Amino acid sequence: MRRTILTFLLVLIILPLAAHPWKPRHYVIIDSDGGIDDLKAICMLMASPDIRILAITASDGFHRAPVAYEKLRNLADGLHHEGLPVARSGEAIALIEKMLASETTPVKFLALGSLSAAAAAMEQAPSFTTKVKQIIWTNSGLPGKEGLNYMNDPVAAEKVLSGSIPVTVTGGGGKGFYDVHLLNNIGNQHTPYAA
Repeated sequence: MRRTILTFLLVLIILPLAAHPWKPRHYVIIDSDGGIDDLKAICMLMASPDIRILAITASDGFHRAPVAYEKLRNLADGLHHEGLPVARSGEAIALIEKMLASETTPVKFLALGSLSAAAAAMEQAPSFTTKVKQIIWTNSGLPGKEGLNYMNDPVAAEKVLSGSIPVTVTGGGGKGFYDVHLLNNIGNQHTPYAA
């Protein structure tokens, strides 16, 4: 009888340990100009269980930073991510440093607009060069010396591209990326992220 009770108690203690959610593989900080392409990308990132968004910063680009901030804050709140820190342009570097200083896992920085925030963080946020393991930058001109996001701040782009953090430049996916088939598949997903 004692053995049965002890086994039962042991199972009750062990079961909650097995219920712990998995740890995401990617921790990211996103910088966005609030364009519709950025909002689509952020929705996909929010929906992924393998990605934890630590913070989003708003910068100039497709929209001015104050408008981008409102769009990003509304997106996060509308998808029930009210606790996700979203920073205005003037608060971005402080938020990036705060998030990186408290994080023990390597972080990726996603620049969905220009590289202005990344360049400023390299100069002003001490943790940026030690904690950020990769910068992923969307730019329509590959390998990065052309395109709208490059032209928005070429000085910042050159600084980041010649820096010590590896930069992966991605394009827009081409004209056929968001084809009818993909849009129909997204539309058939029953999740607020695909709406």
